[in-house]
Amino acid sequence: MKKLVIFDLDGTLLNTIEDLGQAANHALQQNDYPTHSIASYPFFVGNGVRKLMERVLPENSRDAQTVDALLKDFKAYYDEHLHDYSKPYQGIVEMLEELSDKGVKLAVASNKYYEAVQRLIAYAFPGIDFVAVEGQKEGVNVKPDPSIVFNILAQAHVEKADTLYVGFWTDRGHADADCNAFLKTLRGKKVFLFGTAGFGGSAEYFAKILSAVQAELDPSNTVVGTYMCQGRMPQSVRQRYEAMKQQPNPASNLDMLIE
Repeated sequence: MKKLVIFDLDGTLLNTIEDLGQAANHALQQNDYPTHSIASYPFFVGNGVRKLMERVLPENSRDAQTVDALLKDFKAYYDEHLHDYSKPYQGIVEMLEELSDKGVKLAVASNKYYEAVQRLIAYAFPGIDFVAVEGQKEGVNVKPDPSIVFNILAQAHVEKADTLYVGFWTDRGHADADCNAFLKTLRGKKVFLFGTAGFGGSAEYFAKILSAVQAELDPSNTVVGTYMCQGRMPQSVRQRYEAMKQQPNPASNLDMLIE
């Protein structure tokens, strides 16, 4: 039995995409930039909120001063609307309780800024005892840099050999960029893959995702188990995929995505 399991937050424990999208759109409006549909935000997130601000801006407006202004307005709004829509994925609370009952230590490592991570965990999981909850801090590199994970190991007093890093959300049939980059750094590890996906919750679709994720791992690693569950994706995303099917030469995997 492993002694510590470290989870990502957004897209793994919590579905936060609508609150992130609402806050980003507010910041864009405050600075006279066009907004985006909530359905498009899964393609913008990853690597922290500063990177999110860069991605939602027009390419010719991504200078540091503009990003700073957008980030300030984003945080002001997000701090007031942190969990208007955010909630745990189905089955997550029960899974955390089961692991805790078995004596497994639990932790969270997120690229979201630290204060927001702390508040979201306190709101969504009041009955779960996490030994460490870490987010982005000034002067500490974000994932896939291992600094945040090493900080958690020190707090939990657990060796790396007794640790599993768990969690990805599905991005176009693969693990999200953060998790994918991290998996590529692993050598000689025993890895348990845990993922969430939106539409397309069939066993066949899940198997294809897991196969694609495992292909990114170095052969020196051993996959000791896998688990996939269906997350929540906005209905507008399904409608967009259905509209794409009506276009000439649609992608071959659209039916799989909207099953």
